[in-house]
Amino acid sequence: MTAAVLWLLLALFVLRVLGQVLVAFFDVGFLPPMAAWYSGLMPYEYLLPSQIVIIGLMAKICVDFTRRRGFFYQPRKLLATAWLWFGYV
Repeated sequence: MTAAVLWLLLALFVLRVLGQVLVAFFDVGFLPPMAAWYSGLMPYEYLLPSQIVIIGLMAKICVDFTRRRGFFYQPRKLLATAWLWFGYV
């Protein structure tokens, strides 16, 4: 069940990034304008590559949970605590 939810969340994020790409580079009319997609805190030339890295990391996590083994499947208290604090920041 967990793996299925992770794959669903990854698919939704990929669709969002794809929507941004379509608006930014192909000026599609059926999606909202770029100003509605992102806040402008980070220039899109840096945002897109970082989103691609996030997609790769999320895919690795999904694969590990699907296979029920791997780096991200094994519980690690120290790593979990570090990610929790990173999330707070």
